[in-house]
Amino acid sequence: MSSLFLFETAATGAPATLTYQGRIVRSDGTPLEYSNVSFIFQLTDPSGQCVIYQEKVTGINMTNSKGVFDVPLGNGVVNYPLSGTFSILDAFNNSASFTCGACVGYNCVDSTSTYSSLSADGRVLRVQFHDGAGWKTISPDSLIRTVPYAGYALSAQKIGTNVASDFLLKAGLPTCGANQFLSWNGSALACSSAMTSLPNTTVNAGSYGSSTQVPTFTVDAQGRMTAAANVAIPTASGSSTGLLTATDWNAFNSKLDASAITGFFSKDGNSFGAAATLGTNDAFALNLETNGANRVTVTSGGSVGVGTTSPGAKFHVAQAASENPFRISHSNGSAIIDVDWAGRVSMDTNINSTVPLLKVGNGNFGGTLLEVNGKSSTSGVLLSVNQASSPLFAVTTSGVGVGTTSPSSTFTVQGTIESKTGGIKFPDGTVQTTAATASTLPSVVTFSTSNTSVTTSSAPSFVTLYSATWTAPESGKVLMTMYKIAPYLFGCAGGNFGFRFTVNGSTGAINNHNFISNIARYQNGEAVFAPTVDTFNVIAGTTYTLAIQYFSQSFSSCTINTRGNSSGSDTIVIQYIN
Repeated sequence: MSSLFLFETAATGAPATLTYQGRIVRSDGTPLEYSNVSFIFQLTDPSGQCVIYQEKVTGINMTNSKGVFDVPLGNGVVNYPLSGTFSILDAFNNSASFTCGACVGYNCVDSTSTYSSLSADGRVLRVQFHDGAGWKTISPDSLIRTVPYAGYALSAQKIGTNVASDFLLKAGLPTCGANQFLSWNGSALACSSAMTSLPNTTVNAGSYGSSTQVPTFTVDAQGRMTAAANVAIPTASGSSTGLLTATDWNAFNSKLDASAITGFFSKDGNSFGAAATLGTNDAFALNLETNGANRVTVTSGGSVGVGTTSPGAKFHVAQAASENPFRISHSNGSAIIDVDWAGRVSMDTNINSTVPLLKVGNGNFGGTLLEVNGKSSTSGVLLSVNQASSPLFAVTTSGVGVGTTSPSSTFTVQGTIESKTGGIKFPDGTVQTTAATASTLPSVVTFSTSNTSVTTSSAPSFVTLYSATWTAPESGKVLMTMYKIAPYLFGCAGGNFGFRFTVNGSTGAINNHNFISNIARYQNGEAVFAPTVDTFNVIAGTTYTLAIQYFSQSFSSCTINTRGNSSGSDTIVIQYIN
């Protein structure tokens, strides 16, 4: 890789972009001529550790370029800094401090490091390019010893971050006379002399207000105090309000003794000698509060709200998330009934008896509808309907019972099980929707077999060994499974051998066949073939011909006995699956 870093220059002023030129040559000497090359340019501090600026440039077409490229810096997508109007030329400001970026590919974040540049500091340019196969880094980095300060002269057009258009020229301001000032008339700056002179007020300096006087003031439209006076507080009497004298206060305070007050509720309690009533005598609610907040409301209709002033029931508890609204507990603090913030109810009892934990009955006729037992050693949940003497549903330590309280299995039904739709699913995943009949139970077709010695290739045809017939008792889809007795090999040097079965000369939906290549591996021994399956659609009452066939290919000095040394028979098992 050879490269050259150049700066653009123009007679009219400092450029806003820089130019990076170079040539990329692969390790085998061929130039890079990829049609969609991407570049990442980083400017760092002299140590190369602090990323001040990163820009990506994509879509550079180097087709027929002989590896030569010319990329402008400053017009691409700025990855770092993350925001603001920071340009590539701002990275050369040696009077600034910079936050260092941490970049991986196009993604950059602010790090905790900073870089304070010195007046003589240069910069390091680090370049990566993507050639369609992956990212490559141009090494070594380019050290910019003479920072393009001519380019950074662009900063002379600013004061801090402010550009020329942010300021007013003195020559453009109007010249104001004596006692005039600049003001904005809505569209431009203009000289104004609209000043208002207010006369002095007649308020006298002094202190106003005392323990027996209330100060009063008058303020005009300009915000000036134009009058001030003291108003005396009259002394209270039996017929008028006013200031209590010390003598009156002592007499009043002596009457505040709780023992001398009757008909009122005291914070320390009362002894009225009779039933007491606390409440309202009009159509307004009664509220109880603590710590300055309402806690309980009793509406005029008698509904009670806890945590709400608008109860929606006779007793309504409203609680915040994660705050449990209701609890009944033992005297030792352990909960008997808990209702949590999500509405879940939990019940417990520390009484070791068979008394039900929850019992729901019919108050008019007696009898239990629902019973939940906590520590009962027999039944945990009982459900009855219409006060039946025997529960309809029971959950015990032995299992679930329907029609019985003593299930003998995980699920026991005393009575008839009816499936309206869907059928019954068995542990093997199969579903039975109708009762099995003798006609649809699995059938076994046994073939009258004898040994056949195969010594030559039959390719490309299958050869029938033996056949049998079978009459379908029902219409539907059947699964047929062929169990083939292992053939025996003598002196085979090579070849391929296999079996299949057909129904009326054709294979089924699976197109079954079982094939072993290089059968010479089983020299002087049995070659075991796995069961072979296929599916067929059959019609009730139709007789079908089932045939077992073999296939041989590329035999070399090979003899195979198709039934081997076994005295058994080949079979096909037929089972309805639909």
